[in-house]
Amino acid sequence: MSQELVAAAAAKLGIPEPLVKRSAEARAKAAGVSVEEILTAWAGGEAAPSGTQAATQAATQAEATAEETTPAAPEPEPAPAPAAAPPQPAPTPPPAAPAAPGIATRPAAVPVLEGRPDRPLAIAAGAVAVFLLTVFAGFAAVAAPVNDNPVYSSRVPYTSSALAGQEVYLAEGCVACHTQMVRPIVADADLGPVTLADTNQVLGRRRIGPDLAHVGSRVESADDLRAVLGGAGGHPRYALDDQTLDDLIAYLMEST
Repeated sequence: MSQELVAAAAAKLGIPEPLVKRSAEARAKAAGVSVEEILTAWAGGEAAPSGTQAATQAATQAEATAEETTPAAPEPEPAPAPAAAPPQPAPTPPPAAPAAPGIATRPAAVPVLEGRPDRPLAIAAGAVAVFLLTVFAGFAAVAAPVNDNPVYSSRVPYTSSALAGQEVYLAEGCVACHTQMVRPIVADADLGPVTLADTNQVLGRRRIGPDLAHVGSRVESADDLRAVLGGAGGHPRYALDDQTLDDLIAYLMEST
């Protein structure tokens, strides 16, 4: 170690020479370089070289020397280009399945939807026909006269007792609560045949009680009517003599 380098470094750094000497030895040991290199750098005002910088400089010098002494390797010849493959033929699509006999085939890519044609006139005609049949079944069929029951015709007269009973029927006001007229409507279908225009019965004004056009066919016997006229079943009781009561019952029984 040169004393001149220590003195120069101490003067440059402004610290005592012993401290410079110890610091240079410690730095050289840590960096892996010589003490003279550390002191030379400090004396010149430069930073002390590190081990990494020294190793890098050595490697650079070694590579430069190797390049100068090693002959250049010959350049490799370019590889020949591969021969072009022959063109492959396009794949042939599989044959389509044969269509069933009698079925027209269509392209699968163009689906066609087919529906039945609308027939609004036929639908309207069917609705009208159903309506007319309903009207006929509900009204016309019920109102059809019955030819084998001539009771409602004036051509078939009552007996003399029944005619007297008809007068009692009118006098006692039976027409205020009872009718003798079956109308051509569904509500009267269970009352019997529809009343004809030339009926010889009393049509009545209001139907508060049951219709009496067919009362003779709906009771078991004349005694049933006698009990009702006597007050049975909540019916008003009539104070009639026996003959008058018999005439009234005859009129009702012949109304069958």
